[in-house]
Amino acid sequence: MTEDLKQKILHALKEIKLVGMSQNIVELNLVSGINIKNGNVQFSIELDENYINQASEIIKKSQKIVMTLPEVNSAIAIPTSHKSLTRLKQESSSIDKEKNIQGINKIVAVASGKGGVGKSTTAI
Repeated sequence: MTEDLKQKILHALKEIKLVGMSQNIVELNLVSGINIKNGNVQFSIELDENYINQASEIIKKSQKIVMTLPEVNSAIAIPTSHKSLTRLKQESSSIDKEKNIQGINKIVAVASGKGGVGKSTTAI
């Protein structure tokens, strides 16, 4: 049933297109992470920084369309946006130049959501 509903959701979301694009948000692979629990639906819509001004309208439309499906009790669309690769490269190279620590060649970030996994030992 869940896979069937996911397919219905994707089919319904094919109605939504970004301004200036001929393909819909499903064909552009902008919809991801569809989660369904007891008729409550959540999904992400990836919006490039060039289309962020359309985010509010797209989110409202997508939630409204998904809510038309009889199996759906609630729908939450979560907009996400990642910086373009070229912009990330430019930012990271400027950070590298600014943050040199004398005598240190490499910095490794160590993180975990659990305690007792050796973060302090690894960091030393």
